[in-house]
Amino acid sequence: MELFIDALQFGDVGNGLVAISIIDRMVWRSIVPGQTEARSAEPLSIVKFEQAAAGETIRIIPNRINRNLLIVLDRSELPTVVGDDALTARRPASNKMATGGHTIRIVDGVTGEASQPVILEKR
Repeated sequence: MELFIDALQFGDVGNGLVAISIIDRMVWRSIVPGQTEARSAEPLSIVKFEQAAAGETIRIIPNRINRNLLIVLDRSELPTVVGDDALTARRPASNKMATGGHTIRIVDGVTGEASQPVILEKR
């Protein structure tokens, strides 16, 4: 059972009385927090990294997948597509022209957990 009570939802006196009645009859001890997913003991990591020949598309297979994962290139989050077993993203044109190596990692956008970086050499 879920209950959301907001004072703005009960603006007039009649609705206010209904809200008070609901609150008074609520068995508050019956409300308990739901089960949360236990944090994995295995740290987030990159199992396999692939880059298209033209260097535009990046594909990463992480050790675990969830919809909150993001690909981070240097310090910029890339628009990431989360598939059933892999993450994909396109490198921005401005980054493709940059010289030198870059770091790439995956980050859980909710928990902030990050993988160890992989060095991406210029092609």
